[in-house]
Amino acid sequence: MERGFKEVRTVRAFAGAILFVGILFVTFAKIMGFMQDLGQNAVNLGLARYSNFTGRFAARNFAEDRQLLHFLNLLNETLLPVAHVLVPLLLIVGLLVMGIGIFMWLYPQTGSQILIAFKWLKLVPDPDVTESEVLAKDKTNVKSTLIFIGCLLIAVFFASFVFRSCANDTGDTPKKVEEISREASHYIELQKKYFTQNNALGSSQMIGYVPSSSDYFEFKSQGIGFWRAVNKEKWEECPAGSKWRVQMKLEGLFEKNLKIFISSPSDSLCAKLTPDFRKVKHLRKEEKK
Repeated sequence: MERGFKEVRTVRAFAGAILFVGILFVTFAKIMGFMQDLGQNAVNLGLARYSNFTGRFAARNFAEDRQLLHFLNLLNETLLPVAHVLVPLLLIVGLLVMGIGIFMWLYPQTGSQILIAFKWLKLVPDPDVTESEVLAKDKTNVKSTLIFIGCLLIAVFFASFVFRSCANDTGDTPKKVEEISREASHYIELQKKYFTQNNALGSSQMIGYVPSSSDYFEFKSQGIGFWRAVNKEKWEECPAGSKWRVQMKLEGLFEKNLKIFISSPSDSLCAKLTPDFRKVKHLRKEEKK
C-alpha cells in the first residue's frame, strides 16, 4: 500500500479543502438569506405598525418609538439592500468554488497542472509510478467519488431547502399589511384635505387619488367616499376576492360632520390578518366643519 503525499493524493487534498471552502460559502449564504428574510419581515411589520394611527402617535410623542422607527428605516435603507446583493454573490462564489474542487477531485492530473501553473505545487517525478497507473486508479475511484459528491450536494441542497422553507413560513403577511394600510391611509388623507378645502367629499379624480399598483391587491375608489382593496389571490387562509373597505360620508344640515367607517372582510380568517386595519385612519373618527 502506498503511503505519503504523492501527486494524486496531494491534489485531492487540495480539492477537498477547496470543496470544503465552497460548502462554507454556500452554507453561509443560505444562513444570511434566512436571516435577511427574517429581518425584512420584521422591518415590514415594524413599519406597518408605525403607519397606523397609534403607531404615528407613539412615534411623535415617545423618544423610544422615534428611535426604534429610525433604526427600522436605517435597516430598510442600508443594511437590507446590501444583504440583497451579498447573498446571491456568496452563493454564486460558493458554487463556483465547489465546482473547482469537484473538478480537481475527479481529474487530479489536470488539477495538478493547474496548481503547478499557479506555483502552488512543485512536481517531483516518481520513477516508480507511471501515468497509466495513475489514470487506472482514477477510473477505479470515479464511482466512489461520484457517490460521495452526490451525497454532499444532496445534503447542501437539502439544507438550502430547509433554510428557505423556514424563511418562507412567515410569508409576505407583514408586507401586505403595510401595503393595504398605507393605501387606505393615503385615500383617507386625500379626502380629508378635500373636505377641509371644499366642505364636501370628492371622487378619485377630484381628490387626486391614483390607486397604487400591487402584486397582492386591487385598489379601487368607487363613486364618492368609497374605497376598497381586494386580494388577488389566497392569503394564507383568507380566500381570494376578500374586501377591505373605507366609507366616508357627511352628516348634518348646517354643520357638516365627516364620518369614516372602516371594515375588514367578514371572514374572521381575513380579519385576523389585519387586526389594526380599522385603526388605519390618521384622523379622528368624526371631524366637523
